[in-house]
Amino acid sequence: MAQVVSRLTEYFSSTEEPPVREIAEATKTGPAIAIAATNFSYAISVQNAGPSVAADVVVTDTLPAGVTFVSATGGGTLSGNVISWPAIASLASGASQGYGVTVTAPATGTLLNIV
Repeated sequence: MAQVVSRLTEYFSSTEEPPVREIAEATKTGPAIAIAATNFSYAISVQNAGPSVAADVVVTDTLPAGVTFVSATGGGTLSGNVISWPAIASLASGASQGYGVTVTAPATGTLLNIV
């Protein structure tokens, strides 16, 4: 028991901080059904669920096959089939950042868009 107490005392009296892992959670919300060959929009939100500030958070979204990109809010740009947003320099614990995306649904087939 004394050895454990001694190690805990050394750990808490150390000047080194333990590593902290930030956890960013992303969610997507949008319509369950889209009419073929029409525009529809969905939202992406990223939240810092970690205990500290998250730095340089990168948000990307891969578009499903057959979808045509129309626009994205917050400076999102398309390259290939991936939308990328400028890095979030600092996202406080509990804070979130949201983006909107508008695309055109394919003329035929089934569309699946996942987080």
